[in-house]
Formats: sequence, C-alpha cells, structure tokens
Amino acid sequence: MDLNKKMGMSQIENKTMVKTKLQSIKFGGVLNTCNVRKRLAGDYSISVLIYRILVSIFMEKGLKVLWEKETRIADCLKGAKKDSYYDMLKNPKLNWRKVMMMVFLRLSRSIRNLSNLNDQVLILDDTDNPKTGKKLELLSWQYDHVEHKNYKGYTQLHLGWSDGSTYLPVDFCIKVGKKLISPWTKSVDKRSSGSKRRQEATSSKLDQALTMLRRAIQSGVSVGHVLFDTWFAKPSFLLSVFQIGYHAVCNIPKGDRIWQVEYQGKVFMLEGLYRLLKQRNAFVTMVLNGERQ
Repeated sequence: MDLNKKMGMSQIENKTMVKTKLQSIKFGGVLNTCNVRKRLAGDYSISVLIYRILVSIFMEKGLKVLWEKETRIADCLKGAKKDSYYDMLKNPKLNWRKVMMMVFLRLSRSIRNLSNLNDQVLILDDTDNPKTGKKLELLSWQYDHVEHKNYKGYTQLHLGWSDGSTYLPVDFCIKVGKKLISPWTKSVDKRSSGSKRRQEATSSKLDQALTMLRRAIQSGVSVGHVLFDTWFAKPSFLLSVFQIGYHAVCNIPKGDRIWQVEYQGKVFMLEGLYRLLKQRNAFVTMVLNGERQ
C-alpha cells in the first residue's frame, strides 16, 4: 500500500513506529536539553518538523513530499513550507551532534543490555559525498580510494554502534579537501555549532576520527572494540585509540614498513612474523612508536 496516497498524515502519526519510538526516548526532552526550543512556521516546533522528516525517510520519499501540493502529506502540513525545513536544517546554532549523541544513548539503553560487551563495537568509516552545485560552502576536490579518481564534493566520516544485528549512528564529521573549489562560506557566529563544524572540516581525517572517539568515551559509550578499515591502520592512530581507552580491530596492510612487531626479543616486519607464527599459537607484544601494547 502506498502510504503517501492512501493515508493522511494524522493516520501515519498514529500508526508509525517513528512517533512511538521518539515518544519512548522523550525526544522533546532531548531537544530541550540540547537547547533546541525555537518554534518555526507558526504552530510547528522543531521537534514536529524533525518527526515529519523522519516519516518521509521511512516512506522512502524525498523531503519535497512534505510541501508539494499534489501530495497527501502537504494537505496536513498547513503553515510548514519548504523554507521552514531548510531554515531549520541549516541553522548554525542548532547542535545536531549533541542531539544525535543523546538520541543514540537513549535508544541503545535497552539494546546494550541484551548482548555481551565484547560483541558491541564502534564502526569508523568514511563515505564519498559528491556534489554538482557551484555555490557550496568549502567545496573541494576529493580523492576516491576505491575508484581511484577525483571528484568534487566532501567526505563524510561516520561513527556508528553495532551489536551484530543493530546499527545506530553515534557521530559524524564532514571533511574538506586541501584543494578548495569554492572557498566561500557564510558569516556565522564563531561561538555557534556551525562555526565549530566549519573549523573541524579542514582538520585531518585521522584527527576527526580520534575526536569522535574521545567524545564517545566521554559520553559513556563502552564497547569491546573499535572497527575500521586498512586506511586508518597506522601505528600512531592505533596507539591513540588505545590511549583513549578503546581496543581496535583492523586489517593491517601487508608489506607496510611503518609496522614493526617485537616477539621474543626480536623485531619483525609483519610478513616475517606471519611466517614465523604460521604453525604456532602465541601472544604477540606489539611495539607502537616505542611503546609496548
């Protein structure tokens, strides 16, 4: 059944799991705690607009169904126009990072007790976000390590939590490349969340990843391991993850001479250690930047 055609927004609100779940975590209280209290479009608060955006996502529809006249949803959104949604989403004063973290902590509260801590992980990964517009803030050239080609846009760095069957987003960053195409940026209050986002966008991907992990552990996110791919597998990064308080699992590239491993008083490159331990069961002490792990 096409919910967009056969159900009005009031029916969707009464039946959708989105509304039930938001109520269960007291989403309005989350927004108040994050100092998100502004009302937009007359009688519509930010919490209502966010809820309707989530409904459109679960209906696998774009945001335009929320304000287009030919859709059934638009008839139930009197006063909430296109500008209401976009003004909210681009408001530099709204701390979306804090909102996401608090939503994660409340959603995962019941789930985390159902599995062993060692089965719970944080997953660190990046995603290409190509853009075709011309006047975009801090638009830059990025390199796709999979396709081995350059593209215009941004790189999104994601931190998510999983227990093997459930995935919940925890944090995210936007990475800007060194070769800027459009250095243009809006003038915003330097104390605002939006200004801080712009400043961190120019930092390295490794620094952004470590900052997200620090925020996670400061917020009380305990997991068995942090998972990430080969690109992040560098001795200095792994050492920093250990120092933050997490254990890491990753695939270390073969033949990479930046790695050295100490075993039984001798230092080996990885390939040599693999050959030595092929028929043994032994624990290996790793030396990262001169420190034993």
